[in-house]
Amino acid sequence: MAKLKPILKSLQKLVITIALVALLILSIRVTKPDLIKLVSSFPKAKSIMGQLLSPEMIDRESELITVAQVVSVPCGIVTNPEITDSGPRIVVDPPCGNPKDKVTVKGYDLPANAELSIRWILPTGGLLSIKNAVTDKNGELTEVMELRPITEAKDGVPAQIAFEIKMPEGKIVASQTLQDVLDAMMVTIFMALIATTIGTIIALPLSFLGASNITRKGVVGTAVYYVVRAFLNIIRSYEPLVLATIFAMIVGFGSPFAGVIALSITTAASLG
Repeated sequence: MAKLKPILKSLQKLVITIALVALLILSIRVTKPDLIKLVSSFPKAKSIMGQLLSPEMIDRESELITVAQVVSVPCGIVTNPEITDSGPRIVVDPPCGNPKDKVTVKGYDLPANAELSIRWILPTGGLLSIKNAVTDKNGELTEVMELRPITEAKDGVPAQIAFEIKMPEGKIVASQTLQDVLDAMMVTIFMALIATTIGTIIALPLSFLGASNITRKGVVGTAVYYVVRAFLNIIRSYEPLVLATIFAMIVGFGSPFAGVIALSITTAASLG
């Protein structure tokens, strides 16, 4: 029997190793890692990574120039618009198409070497940003774009392709990015203040009900104690972000109130 112990231990280690390898292989199959795509597609994140690493803090007051052109998706919804021969304009070739078709979008007589945003003005009135681009020294721009299904006409109203150009002029001011960050910081601070206050108020009675030396006396007191402790332990196991997502589905995404509710509950559970 003593001779079998080393063999059994070796077999045990072998089985554990095989099980771990099998789990790793299964994990790889489930998660489907694609390192080649990660490296080859990394340039797509170049723009947003640059904005994250070096955000614009200051800007100049600017004049906004918008040039738009109707694009019928599918064809026949509206008559193809007439193109002028002068002035800032957009030419779409072909002027209409079906969803998933490719069209060539050209801009003429635009400000030279100007940064612009290409976006769709949807039939519903919403905006769909496509990309940022820069005109050449002649004020021209050429882009190949795909007609997305979301640009399909609604109730006879077609979508429009638009160029938004900001021409800097005037005094230096805080950039929109800086304003958004400062605004979000203030919202976060006040959210934390309100949530901490509400959470503390809720935690006061819960802390007494969950104290074993106070409530854990008799059948009713013991039941109350275990119910409160179980409730607090369950709430503590949730991430505030998960709770915020749940409440955002109730009160609406983008509302700070969802975060206040989530932080209040987690604060009460932590202090209770």
